[in-house]
Amino acid sequence: MAFVVVAVLVVTLVAGWLVLGDRASSGPPEPTYRELRIADLFEDLENSGYDTKGPLEWKYVFMHREYAPLASLAKLLRDRGYTIVEAEEMTEPENEFVEHRIVFSKRETHTPDSLAARNLEMTDFAERCGVDLYDGSWVIDPNAEEPYADEPDA
Repeated sequence: MAFVVVAVLVVTLVAGWLVLGDRASSGPPEPTYRELRIADLFEDLENSGYDTKGPLEWKYVFMHREYAPLASLAKLLRDRGYTIVEAEEMTEPENEFVEHRIVFSKRETHTPDSLAARNLEMTDFAERCGVDLYDGSWVIDPNAEEPYADEPDA
């Protein structure tokens, strides 16, 4: 009888651990790779002399194989205060693959958390408009010759 009680107790504990996981772990969850990259981006920006506490010119890049979904996205983002700063058709000569690229810009102040949220929002906008790819963001320092790129991970 004791064997049955112990066996039921062991099965119950193992099943509970499998269903609930390790919920007893203490502390906040480990940051994701994307969160670490954004934190590194802000550290690099600050070390490069960017004023990350104030507004900077942020650019957001989208790509699709046809222009029509990008036109829908353009309307959505213009209604939210974004400006189109670049639109181009790119062709790869070796396979004649055509892709359209559009870049939007907006002067915004971001923290690592708000940029992560903006990237998720941009990914959502791309999905809602049927756009193949939100290709990330970068920031323009008015005093720099080259932009500082942030290429998000899928």
